[in-house]
Amino acid sequence: MQRPRYKLSIYHLMMLICFILLLHLLNYYVIPLFGLNLRWFSYLIDFLFISAFIPFSIMFFKRLRERDEFQDQLESLYEEVDAIIWLKDAKTNEMLQISNYVYDLYGYTVEEIIEQPNLWYDVIYLEDRVKGRFEEWQDWIKAKETLTVKYRIIHKDQSVKWVREQVYPIYSPNGELVRLGGMITDITNEEKANKQVRYLVFHDSVTDFANYEGLKYTLAEKVRADQTPAFSLYMIKVSRLNFIREHVGQLLADQVTKLLAERLHSSLFPETYVARVSDSRFAVIDEVNRTKQETVTMFKRLIKRLEEPVHIDQYEFFLTISIGIAKYPEDGRKLGELEKNAHFALDYAKKHRLNYAFFREQMVTKTNEMLRLEADLRKAIERKELLVYYQPKVNVTTNAIVGVEALLRWKHSSGKFIPPNEFIPLAERTGLILSIGDWIIEQACRQMREWIDQEANIPSVSINLSMLQLFQHNLIEKIKSELSKNNLDSHRLELEITETMVIDQTSTTLILEELKKIGVRLSIDDFGTGYSSLDQLRKMPIDTIKIDRSFVRDIMTDKRAEAMISTLINMSKLLELNVVVEGVETAKQVMLLREHGCDTIQGFYFSAAIPAHQMIDKRVEINRKMIQMASS
Repeated sequence: MQRPRYKLSIYHLMMLICFILLLHLLNYYVIPLFGLNLRWFSYLIDFLFISAFIPFSIMFFKRLRERDEFQDQLESLYEEVDAIIWLKDAKTNEMLQISNYVYDLYGYTVEEIIEQPNLWYDVIYLEDRVKGRFEEWQDWIKAKETLTVKYRIIHKDQSVKWVREQVYPIYSPNGELVRLGGMITDITNEEKANKQVRYLVFHDSVTDFANYEGLKYTLAEKVRADQTPAFSLYMIKVSRLNFIREHVGQLLADQVTKLLAERLHSSLFPETYVARVSDSRFAVIDEVNRTKQETVTMFKRLIKRLEEPVHIDQYEFFLTISIGIAKYPEDGRKLGELEKNAHFALDYAKKHRLNYAFFREQMVTKTNEMLRLEADLRKAIERKELLVYYQPKVNVTTNAIVGVEALLRWKHSSGKFIPPNEFIPLAERTGLILSIGDWIIEQACRQMREWIDQEANIPSVSINLSMLQLFQHNLIEKIKSELSKNNLDSHRLELEITETMVIDQTSTTLILEELKKIGVRLSIDDFGTGYSSLDQLRKMPIDTIKIDRSFVRDIMTDKRAEAMISTLINMSKLLELNVVVEGVETAKQVMLLREHGCDTIQGFYFSAAIPAHQMIDKRVEINRKMIQMASS
């Protein structure tokens, strides 16, 4: 190791002085033994001694002064630094030295800290005494490591501050612990900033609930804890929030979300933890181990509150709630498993149009089947497994086919037909309905052109549009392109939308008006199952109402059902709309509907959905049935 220069100078001077002293001994004790008298040698030694001693003395006192100045600077730095610097005797635990900053940070003077040895420990926040590992210092000392702890202290004025303490062991040359030194710094502002960051990371800015990261952290803490009591995880899906966001705007969607959050918070018990995990999903951790009946009662109350109409500005929104429930530990002991099973239950509730569903193992099997079905559906168009069948609409006065409805069928590679109520909702959920819908428009327009060329006397073809298709940005261009490509007049094409799509009146009306401008006909399918009002119907640019099959089912045995369908037919005619009744299966139903003024009927009585090439022959069969019915 290289010594400092001043140490080397003193070292050389000391060596020189020692050498001169040796010469003195030689001059006074050794040379006289030989009878010599070397006076000049004695003068030379004195001269050398004086020449070495004077610089040595000057340098020595200079170094003493520099050391004192350095000590003063060190003490000045020691007092000026914004931290408490302390030194303790490791054996007696006596505080040997502590900086005056202790007053700024703790509110106590140096004298108070030294006179009350326990005060140093007593000011530590009670919860942090264990968390800070203060009981483990002996183990740390044995390991000869630097210890860093973070904890809260209670200032003399009772305010709470965060501090970070670093403790250093000091050992003697023989390895014995003799001192403990440390430094304590104020990190209150740092902790406030960290708290704000944690809030932003773990909370949703719109609702002030926890976000998905917060939910994961909370669930992980609960699952990790020993002997965690039973609790439930609820996944809540709010329908149409994404629709509102996409078509009315983010600001309005946030207002709806805030209102829902307020309703959710006021409807749940205080011991529940709520998080917003996505744009349209919430999660709830319920720490009370409720019975199934108690949970159902709570859900009914919650759903009723959340599904109340939302009124914001000039808009009125109707939302639908679905809830999936998984319980810890029976439905999953691991974090990912419990969350996944709650989602399984939620998906089951949505698929089966239930408000809520409790997780069952069979749901996993069903979900896996749906995943396989989705994968197959993605390949169905390429494999030419999708087919378009057509169901005729018959005028019961003229016995003529006045139009056909294009209906999608899927003949799976296994050879069996997949029911539409299984794969069409799947196509809508995955967005595949957009590409499939475009394909149906192409097929229906092409087929319409063939019938015209064959003089088949089929006036028009109707196509069902999903919500996603209706708001597809290129829908109008797609329809105009197919009409032009197949040289079709626009009145040959009819587009059907469901009644629930009419509820968001403003945005839907604008799109329907654009479609109406190009000349296509418009109809409302499944009428009577939604919540549209007469005023909404009056404002809609529609041509036809298709009354849902649910009204036809009981008209032969239930006078109220008969009265209701008669009212719907009369109402439609008052609004100058065409009426089509769906789901007609018997001759008696046809005759009764005709008596009530219904002109057009669609259903199995005349024909199921059939391949296009059978439609011409079907006209003959329909005419024969009408003659038989008239003669009976």
